[in-house]
Amino acid sequence: MKRYYDLIAQIVAVLFLLAAIGGMLSGSYLMMAIFIGLAVLLFSYSKYLSKIEQRRVFEEDNPISANKKRMYDEEIIHRIENAAFDPVNFQLGNIEDGSLLEYDLKTWNVDKLQYIYWKKAPGVLQNQLSKQASMHTDSGRRSTNILVHQDLENQKVPLTQTVSAFAIDEQIDRYIKGNDFEPPRILNYKGEKFYQEAVKVGYNIDPKDYSYQEFSNFEYYNENKSKVIRLNYWGGKQLDAEVGEVVNDIQFSNILPAPDDEDLRITDGA
Repeated sequence: MKRYYDLIAQIVAVLFLLAAIGGMLSGSYLMMAIFIGLAVLLFSYSKYLSKIEQRRVFEEDNPISANKKRMYDEEIIHRIENAAFDPVNFQLGNIEDGSLLEYDLKTWNVDKLQYIYWKKAPGVLQNQLSKQASMHTDSGRRSTNILVHQDLENQKVPLTQTVSAFAIDEQIDRYIKGNDFEPPRILNYKGEKFYQEAVKVGYNIDPKDYSYQEFSNFEYYNENKSKVIRLNYWGGKQLDAEVGEVVNDIQFSNILPAPDDEDLRITDGA
């Protein structure tokens, strides 16, 4: 049932404004200032109550997913919903569910796209958005994970396969201590050494309902950085792994938005 606390707060704020006008007409400027201040506070409080109500209604309408954490950061949501792009010059950072692209002489379809907000990361990646998605060929015989940055250059692009973390190290769970994961700085995988980069912490965001999970990301590269291992720790005993290669952006071409995308915005390059 919808509550109207925010509306009540607005009505009371209006009454305070009328009282302020009455104070001004009677020459009581102190009372006018007090009532105006109270009205401003109530209008602000009504906005807060409205947001609380929207969250409650959403949870009632979505009882199955109501226990998920939800992203309410308006800046992050705005950056996801209002990312501008040039439809005649679509870039890797612009991919979305349903996008098409050419790679390795084949056409690939992008789906299962999730956003990652990096709340802790080295250098320019701090506070940036990335996109992780699955892409598969038309025949469905080949599939891979792709990770790109929304607003940064994507000169090097990791293409990975999800594997069991125990395929990386048969005793990898021994590095989980309490609710922390402390893997070694160097991993040996299939006879090759991989070296850990700076640890990142991010929010994995589902754009369908803005539910999210916080996780820690541990990336390892071989000596020439042509191969990558990614370990993602979600807390408790939850750990997943990806292995793959790092390719150049010029290996991708004919990048297209989703065929049914009605929200194409042409940027002016500013």
